Amino acid sequence: MARFRGSLKDWRRYIDERTRAVQEQADETSDTDSPALKPSTGYSRAPSDSVEAILEKQRAIRDEIDSPSPALPPPTVVEAAAMFHLLPRHIQLLVRPVREEVAQNSYKSKFSESRDDLIRRILDPQLTLEETARILNVCPTTVRRYTNRGLLTQERTVGNHRRFRLSNVLEFLELHGCPDE
Repeated sequence: MARFRGSLKDWRRYIDERTRAVQEQADETSDTDSPALKPSTGYSRAPSDSVEAILEKQRAIRDEIDSPSPALPPPTVVEAAAMFHLLPRHIQLLVRPVREEVAQNSYKSKFSESRDDLIRRILDPQLTLEETARILNVCPTTVRRYTNRGLLTQERTVGNHRRFRLSNVLEFLELHGCPDE
């Protein structure tokens, strides 16, 4: 098949002319009052309208893909308790509330982070661009594209390097699925 060399406007004009020629040929060979070949209403659409409809559908699909999914409502107390009991026992022990940090009494200087921050850092580590790309099974450029589009949340280091929280990467996988599916 030969490639069309011209502008999009020329292509649409060519398609319109070819469609009109086919319609005229069909009208000449058909019966004068054949209901199967004539439109039911007096409206005759331009041949490019179908192209416009297809382009509009593609735009709607692209907008639907690019729009963020609606946020889920927060769980109720009963649902949260049920989810907590689904966690492994060692995670339940780590996240239980404590009144005071007893370990602080054994040190002269204050801890640089609270117990909650320490547990959060351990359970939700920061990942590099390479680690995130390997988890998502895509190239690093694709991960950059996801962050530039706002699909994947990132943090920046002092040196302006991208860092990703494991929870954000897992959330991305839940919303968008694996790229190779």
